[in-house]
Amino acid sequence: MVCGSLQEKHLRIAEQCAPVLAGVKPANLLMLEDVTTEEVTEMIRGSETMIYFLYRGRRKCAWLLYQEEKIKSILRHSDVQRFLKAYGYHSFFIEDVLARLCERAASYLEGEMEYPHELGVILGYPLEDVKGFIEYQGKNYLISGYWKVYGNVEKAQQTFALYHKAKREAVSKILCNAEIRRYHGIIRIKNRMED
Repeated sequence: MVCGSLQEKHLRIAEQCAPVLAGVKPANLLMLEDVTTEEVTEMIRGSETMIYFLYRGRRKCAWLLYQEEKIKSILRHSDVQRFLKAYGYHSFFIEDVLARLCERAASYLEGEMEYPHELGVILGYPLEDVKGFIEYQGKNYLISGYWKVYGNVEKAQQTFALYHKAKREAVSKILCNAEIRRYHGIIRIKNRMED
C-alpha cells in the first residue's frame, strides 16, 4: 500500500505490526510501498522493537519488525533448531537466522524456491502449525486467523484475540494522532498465555 502522510504511515505499521509493538508477539512482517528503512526506523525509534530489512519486491519492501529477546527464546528450543536445520540454518544466533531468512526470501522472489514457510516460527506461530501448513499445503486446517491452525485451537483463539486487541488499540491511538513509537508502552495488554 502506498503511504502518503506520516499519520497514514504510522497507521499502516499499526495495522500490520501492533502485536509486536505492544510486546505480545515476537515478530511480524511489515510490507509497504514508498517508505524507506530510515523512515520505518525513525517511526519506531524509542520502542523495544527492532527492524531487519528482508527484501525489495517489484512494488513493496518487506521488513521484519521483532522483539529480540522473544526471537532468541524461540531459537533456543531444540525442536525449532532441528526444524530450521532442514532448511539450511546452521547457526541459531539471531543475526545468522535473519541473514539466512533474507537469503531464502530473495531466492523465493527470484522464483528459485517456494516461499520460506519456516518464517512462521520466527513470527511466533506454533511449530506444530508451521509443520502442519507445510505438510498439508495450507489445506485441512482447523481454524484460520493470524495463521492457519493445525494444533491447539483454544490457545490459538486466545492468541488471536490478544493480537486483535493490540491492533484495535494501536489503530485507535494512531487515529488520535499518537505516533507509533509512543505506542509501545501506551497500552499494557495482559498476555494470559504467559501466566
